Amino acid sequence: MRERMHEFERQRAELLHQRAALKTVLSSVPYSVFWKDRDSAYLGCNEQFAQRAGVSHPDQIVGKTDYDLPWPPDEAEIFRAGDRLVLSGDGAFENVEEKMLTADGQSIVILTSKVQLRSEDGSVIGTIGIFTDITARKQMELELQRAKDNAEAADRAKGDFLATVSHELRTPLALILGPLQELAAHPSLPDDAR
Repeated sequence: MRERMHEFERQRAELLHQRAALKTVLSSVPYSVFWKDRDSAYLGCNEQFAQRAGVSHPDQIVGKTDYDLPWPPDEAEIFRAGDRLVLSGDGAFENVEEKMLTADGQSIVILTSKVQLRSEDGSVIGTIGIFTDITARKQMELELQRAKDNAEAADRAKGDFLATVSHELRTPLALILGPLQELAAHPSLPDDAR
């Protein structure tokens, strides 16, 4: 009996150590991480995800669904549709841009990837996902596109201006150059004046 208790305590200590190590890893990654069961109820998350979801501790997410969190129902349904796609195995869900309304009311753009969560025997027990906020990157892309559009518009305007100026200059120059060419070809003009 004493040996069994000792083995139980050793296994318990090992599990606590593994849990602490996993918590450290999850809180260290610069991404929001979450995992759900087959019904899209949350089984857990890291601190970054908990903050976005408006819960003070990752343990408070357990049992909640996307409908229980601060995002609007249409966003919650989009997130759950992604879960269903992953669970069905019919498609990849990698680097998908989604919109999210965070607990603090901020509208952000996230880049999400999800995969099937499997048990030790290989059966699918849910989904695991990760996302990062790409709002700043999307803003820079928009600004870059605006700058490119403005540069192209300026280039077109310059081309139009040059075509107009060229036409405007050609008409008076033709009036001047025509008679000059006739005069230069006149036989009474000395050779050194030509």
